[in-house]
Amino acid sequence: MENLKNLENALRGFLDNEEIISPLALILQYDFGKNPDRAKITYREMEKLLRGYSEEIIIETLTWAAQWRLMLPSWRRGLRSLCWGDRMVISTKPEMKYEVLLVVRYLVDRAIQSGDWEPEEAVQELFKANTNLDAELALKVMRKIAQRTQKDFLEESEGEPLYYLIPIDQLKEIFDEVGLTERKDSDLWVVELKAVEVMSPSVNFMPGIWGGEFGFELNPCLFVKLK
Repeated sequence: MENLKNLENALRGFLDNEEIISPLALILQYDFGKNPDRAKITYREMEKLLRGYSEEIIIETLTWAAQWRLMLPSWRRGLRSLCWGDRMVISTKPEMKYEVLLVVRYLVDRAIQSGDWEPEEAVQELFKANTNLDAELALKVMRKIAQRTQKDFLEESEGEPLYYLIPIDQLKEIFDEVGLTERKDSDLWVVELKAVEVMSPSVNFMPGIWGGEFGFELNPCLFVKLK
């Protein structure tokens, strides 16, 4: 019970919708573990977990979770790409699977322990456990991204979070600043940042390649508290 209250308090630090705090905390506290194969839950399982909540509240909870990139519908046939922006359609089909993003599982673990949303600690644990990259350097890169990122609020979608976007040329500049000047090194970091779900190719920067107009959407639930 204390774990759940801690998580609820952490979520209140950046989510301004009290109705969805408790159901969202129940879902995020579900026993996913760190294994990606265990990070999925079907809509049917969520209905059982959230027994007593209306379908309207469950859908609203899933919508907020998707907007904040806490949890998204799993990739399936028919989706245009793996980009987060292409995985936003909420379905109530019983077999529909939803996936808590990897970085979020580390944020949730920290929140359960402390009652706070602690992105810096979560980033270091995330990189130590899932990559061969230097965790301290990863945090330095994250801080630089947070300082430089473009914040684009979509006014026509009232109530949605800030969308954190960074063009590829700015990301390359950050890599250069921290000593990742070789193309093979920066390419590796891009792969790993996507793999741990810190960022995703942005549908707002398509198409493109290194040197062209291309960019990434950064996970807002991580960067909203990262300084």
